[in-house]
Amino acid sequence: MDDRAPWWQRLARSPWMRLLTGLASVLLSVLIVQALVLFARLPPAAAQPVAAVAGTLAAVFGYRAFVLWIEQRRVTELAAAAMVREWLQGCALGAALMAATVGVLALLGAYHVDGHVAGVAGLQVLAMPLLASVGAGVIEELALRGLVFRLVEEALGTWWSLAISALLFGALHLGNPHATPASAAAIAFEAGILLAAAYLVTRRLWLPMGIHAAWNFVQGGVFGIPVSGGASQGWLHSRLSGPAWLSGGGFGAEATVVAFAACLVAGLVLLRRAHVAGQFMPRPRRRTQRPGQGASGAAGEVRREGQARSQALAAGRD
Repeated sequence: MDDRAPWWQRLARSPWMRLLTGLASVLLSVLIVQALVLFARLPPAAAQPVAAVAGTLAAVFGYRAFVLWIEQRRVTELAAAAMVREWLQGCALGAALMAATVGVLALLGAYHVDGHVAGVAGLQVLAMPLLASVGAGVIEELALRGLVFRLVEEALGTWWSLAISALLFGALHLGNPHATPASAAAIAFEAGILLAAAYLVTRRLWLPMGIHAAWNFVQGGVFGIPVSGGASQGWLHSRLSGPAWLSGGGFGAEATVVAFAACLVAGLVLLRRAHVAGQFMPRPRRRTQRPGQGASGAAGEVRREGQARSQALAAGRD
């Protein structure tokens, strides 16, 4: 954008204002669709799944609309060619991490199975957790990695963005049932780092979406463990016992030292892969004002440099 443009146009193109605009686009799209489903007065059995699917699609629409109309670029982070492969890879990793966590908890005597839902009812009980998990994985990754991480990274570089987005992700879980500062810190380190690293490796959102969705689904839908403090009705009837550091207390497996270690190790492995592949962005250097340039010109130069780096990294993964 021309640095001689009005100040409000320059403000609108800054990473911080685009972050606010993008979040508004995604969240308002979801809220509008949810309100329409509510006003439709569907039967309770249909309302929940319809709201979950419609809200997920609305979030994708809101994100794509923001990128295409406001940022005026291709939506490379949602490239269709990589969708199936990276989504399935993410699902495999998320499911494996949760299965490994529960397996270790069971060996240590902290996870107990009291029964399961048999027959067709067992398949039916999986349906809503699956839709809810996919919805959470898509919507939260669009907001936290697609917007917060990506745009903070453009402004401050990868390391600062990693720290800020992880801490924000943990803090957002403080409002959940049974949340504690320890559980929020666990979410920040295990999920905040892992999911940001998954985005960095590919510069697309399919891998972190798959990890997030499968982690939630296997945890709540299959193993019947509370998901981030929220009660779950899964295929297995289970319970956790032991000290809070091992059982997670009422928050569930995500607050255990086992989940913390498993996800942190996976996140660090992905971070190393991203770093070796040259996917990290340095913090934009401050530019000194050249004679006749003006402060806005120097700021615009830094902004354009960050956008160019981000788009070049994304294009390199196509």
